[in-house]
Amino acid sequence: MKMTDCPKFEKCNAPVCPLHDGHTTHLKGEPVCFYLREYVKQGGKAKLRGVLPGEMVDRLGKVLPEVVARHSDINKQLKQSALTGSKMDALSKPRREAA
Repeated sequence: MKMTDCPKFEKCNAPVCPLHDGHTTHLKGEPVCFYLREYVKQGGKAKLRGVLPGEMVDRLGKVLPEVVARHSDINKQLKQSALTGSKMDALSKPRREAA
């Protein structure tokens, strides 16, 4: 898979992409890949399998250990993300209309 295969490619600002084949840098406070943040949540892998190609979900799992080993700030942000609810759940809930 290529970075351009990611559904969020056009709007993503994360400098470290799980679909990128080379090593990139990440500075403290920079954005972290939305799909990596979802992957680490409880049930995240299964939820991602429902919306992404299996090959992409497999790639997330494969690169996750290397990403957290190389980038301490990403590791910290992913640990925080793992403690919160899924953004995908929040996006799929119907919005209440104003009265």
